[in-house]
Amino acid sequence: MISPFASKVLKGAAIISAFTMVGKGLGMVQKMVLAHCFGTGPEMDAFVLAFSSIVFAFFTIPQQLLSPFLPLFAEQKEKAGEPEAWRFAGTVGFLTAIAMGVMVVAGIIWAPELVALVSSSKTSPETAALTGTLTRIMLPAAFFMGLFYLAILILNTYKRFALPAMGDTLNKLLVIALLVVLYRSLGIKGLAVGVVAGALAALGLQVYGLRQKLGMVKLGLNFKDPALKRFGWLLPPIVLAILIGQTRTILDYWFASDMGEGYAASLSFARGLSDTLILIVPSAVGVAIYPFFSDLSAENDRAELVDSLMRSIRMMAFVFIPLSVLFIVLRTPLVQLVFQRGKFDMDSVVLTAGPLLYYSIGLTFFAVEILLMRFYFSLKDTLTPTLVGIACVGIHVGVVLLFRDTLQHQSMALAATVSKTVKVLLLLALLRYKALTLPLRESLAFVAKSALAAAGMGLVAWLTFRGVSAMLPVAGGASHWTIRAAWLTIQLGISSLAGLAVFGALTIALKMEEATLVLRLFLRSRNRVAQG
Repeated sequence: MISPFASKVLKGAAIISAFTMVGKGLGMVQKMVLAHCFGTGPEMDAFVLAFSSIVFAFFTIPQQLLSPFLPLFAEQKEKAGEPEAWRFAGTVGFLTAIAMGVMVVAGIIWAPELVALVSSSKTSPETAALTGTLTRIMLPAAFFMGLFYLAILILNTYKRFALPAMGDTLNKLLVIALLVVLYRSLGIKGLAVGVVAGALAALGLQVYGLRQKLGMVKLGLNFKDPALKRFGWLLPPIVLAILIGQTRTILDYWFASDMGEGYAASLSFARGLSDTLILIVPSAVGVAIYPFFSDLSAENDRAELVDSLMRSIRMMAFVFIPLSVLFIVLRTPLVQLVFQRGKFDMDSVVLTAGPLLYYSIGLTFFAVEILLMRFYFSLKDTLTPTLVGIACVGIHVGVVLLFRDTLQHQSMALAATVSKTVKVLLLLALLRYKALTLPLRESLAFVAKSALAAAGMGLVAWLTFRGVSAMLPVAGGASHWTIRAAWLTIQLGISSLAGLAVFGALTIALKMEEATLVLRLFLRSRNRVAQG
């Protein structure tokens, strides 16, 4: 029997996942177009440095700073009324616009200094100059994204999830369209223009969704608002977390660019593959479950909070453990299928498949971290995850320094997996200090059963791929990428289905609750389709 809580979360997550899947599918199309046009050459390195090390940091700042807004807005709406909640939203929106405007202008002025900060001594003057130009073109998108994040949090408090998810889809569509249209005349700069246009369009869609409520907005500063004061007290730990987190990102790409041409780009392509899965399912569940966690926290229903958290974590792990195994076993043909065409040759495949191995190992922990961060924020605790995050950044940098000579750019992926794993375990352990008792015995049993099923699945998927490859040798030697892609799709499809079938059979045989739930949901959906 599915609880009402789970039913609402699953419904919200399904809506978000559907649109996010389209958006991330478009994102993967974007990466495929980029791989074809630029490969892992200097132009792609420049874009990765500009976007991943600088512009994305500007995107992340408002997203993280505004995280505590949702439970406070929901609480204000419930206790003080909707007009007061919107007055609070107007103040936060006004402050967000001012802060992002100042940051964007400062970033444009000091773009060369920012590029010098994130690039290494091996970065050529031409690549550094292009990185600065791309940074200046894209930075205005950060202003629009700051207001976009605020708008989607407000929509989420009303349990409206479709428009925010559609925003990402619209964003990606415009980025791809403008890249295709402007590629011949502007080259990689066409992609930068698309980033700005996509951000503006995504914001416009959210404003349209809130149009009936905008009459209650009163822009200005009301420092006497108690909700604003509480919001202010929650911000310092997040600011600290942002600074530490961005330092880690800058160091990663600095280390990668210091290794030579192609390493930063290949690291970005590998992370893009793993992030696509993370953003489709865990992020969707995290967004959908956040307002419900906040409601339970406001009601101080501790038992239901723990039960909801653990069920969410176990279901997330149940989904991502088999996906992680498939990515580990089939990483090289997967990179070939997605990227190998145009300037993205076999050398680029090898460069990308290496870090993908270590990102794949950490997929489950990347997914669970999203749920735990939302959970802590719903408790209005931003300090604990920040302190844990700071400690784990130290672990991340330590792993990179320890293994960079032997693993090169793969050390950054390994460091990400190790640090996120430690972060998840620490956040779970620290819940006991919030008078939240976790079911340890059941959790250990779940881990043991999942490990057994995953081992069987990985072996079968690997053996199946080897067998199918022996029967379809044309995949490796095909000269035209469409023929190679067709054969790789067949090989990967058969191997993945065989592995997933074994995983499903083993989890059912081991009487895992999650397998029963998934089977029940599948049968229910099939019956609905059969009935009309």
